[in-house]
Amino acid sequence: MNKCWICSEKEANSREHVIKSSNLNMVFGNIVHESPIFTHRNGRDRKLNSKNNINAKFELSICQRCNDTLTQPHDLSWDKLSCFLLDNEALLRRKRRLNLSECFGDKVKTNLLNCRLFLAKILGCIICESNNDFFMSDLARSIRENEEISNLHFSINIVDSNKVNDYCELSHLEVIENGNIPIWVSFIYLLNGVAIKVVYCVDNGLVKSKMIGPHHDSLYTYIDKI
Repeated sequence: MNKCWICSEKEANSREHVIKSSNLNMVFGNIVHESPIFTHRNGRDRKLNSKNNINAKFELSICQRCNDTLTQPHDLSWDKLSCFLLDNEALLRRKRRLNLSECFGDKVKTNLLNCRLFLAKILGCIICESNNDFFMSDLARSIRENEEISNLHFSINIVDSNKVNDYCELSHLEVIENGNIPIWVSFIYLLNGVAIKVVYCVDNGLVKSKMIGPHHDSLYTYIDKI
């Protein structure tokens, strides 16, 4: 029996969505048999007749409690941010500035922490599915204890291309090693023309030199192009 990578106690009997189900609804609307979407994973194209199709999810790696009860506040904060980004994409593209208080009101700090922990869950599922375990203990502990992850950063960027509509993507995991020891992992979570770059890195100097866009640590955050 495989154990949940977050709690290390219960059976891994739940699948996290590769792209959050609410984000699929935001981008594609209602996904039904008559109006499916298509995904490309592990070298294969697959048709999704529902947002709950098994091909829209990671492999079994977490338990039901951790996927639902424990991380629900993180999911809800991510829903707020991603909805705000999609609703205001044209404005962000024009102004190049994001005022997080317009999204979260006076709860910016709490909601940003929750968003980081949501992205930590996605990162952990990606790492788990790649049959690796680097940084998993730190990610799991922060999620369990609802604590900040000092080595995890994310930025929000506007894709520098023709207008992108009705498109989502979770990129492959980028890994940088130093003497066969991972020091950097990153991925991009794309919703239409908004790309969220997520980085876990043990070298802050490397983060500053390679991170695309600003760190998401302040009330006002500039939006940079990829």
